[in-house]
Amino acid sequence: MSLYRIEFNKRVKKYFRSIKPQDVQRIKTAITQLSENPRPIGYKKLKGQNNDYYRIRVGNYRVIYTIEDNVLLIVVIRIGHRQEVYDKF
Repeated sequence: MSLYRIEFNKRVKKYFRSIKPQDVQRIKTAITQLSENPRPIGYKKLKGQNNDYYRIRVGNYRVIYTIEDNVLLIVVIRIGHRQEVYDKF
């Protein structure tokens, strides 16, 4: 099985600076695992206008991403606390 390449939105990189280091490590581990399996147990496809977006849960945080199977690419669009990640989206 081929590994997917992972890219981050600029907003995601900036958000990492605002959360606790242990949470950053857990989130990065979960994102790294997406390269092997972009549709892990518990993932969900988001409904609505953004029907190409998926999300995984990492504790109280959510990782929202897209999957481009034809080029083996995952783009992490947004990371945020579960109460705020879906606002302004």
